[in-house]
Amino acid sequence: MRLEAKLALFNALSKLLLVLLGALVIPPIVQRVAVVHTDQHLREKQRRVLALIARDGLRTFERGERAETYADYNIFKQEYITLTPLPADTALPPERIFEEPRQVDQQVEDFRILSFSRPAGALGGPAFRVEIGSSLGAVALLPATLRRPALVVLVAASLPSTSPRAAFAHFLLAHARRLLS
Repeated sequence: MRLEAKLALFNALSKLLLVLLGALVIPPIVQRVAVVHTDQHLREKQRRVLALIARDGLRTFERGERAETYADYNIFKQEYITLTPLPADTALPPERIFEEPRQVDQQVEDFRILSFSRPAGALGGPAFRVEIGSSLGAVALLPATLRRPALVVLVAASLPSTSPRAAFAHFLLAHARRLLS
């Protein structure tokens, strides 16, 4: 095999390796970015809920009895909020963000959940725990959705650089061929 063909093959294989590596690395990065974005969205919802409670008190979330849990899901069941009164002598659970399956209507769906508590007297009422959840359905679809376009972009970006490299190798080896002839 001629040296020029070997260089072209090496160039093509290195491009292919970069494309495959990109196709494998990009989706997990996108997934992580989507989860971080979801966490930021949950924190923003937390600020809005606490501002609403500070402004109007817990009566906004009351359902007849004070001991009843308030739950509200958006129309597509992709986000929810629950407000659960806690007994006065209960230790407050720590604030945390976690993933957990939840049953919504007749189906079980994975949610990213921000759970936090406020003590009795805080914001004018009893101790309570708030959970704000956001469905992970869209987050799970994102890497699969972006895998094909990412692969197309990587291939499209690598193709234009292949021909100039082959031409440059041909140009450099032309001098060597003249010296050897």
